Amino acid sequence: MQKYVLVKFLEPMNEGDEFIANKGWPLHITLVVNFTIPFDAQKLHELLADTLQSQKAVSVVASKDEFFGPTAEVRVTT
Repeated sequence: MQKYVLVKFLEPMNEGDEFIANKGWPLHITLVVNFTIPFDAQKLHELLADTLQSQKAVSVVASKDEFFGPTAEVRVTT
């Protein structure tokens, strides 16, 4: 099974961009942490599109940077 995470990128992205976990991710908001599913990405996309189509958009504002992790090396914008 493939792992997924749902995020909202706060920087411009191109369709098809891929990232390695915890390495070089653009600034983003994590909406749903890592999960696995017993079906493919297309089915996930269809389910999310159907489920979220009636949801209203929300506005977010990034505040300040903080550092997390055992040695405080992971930059997180709060």
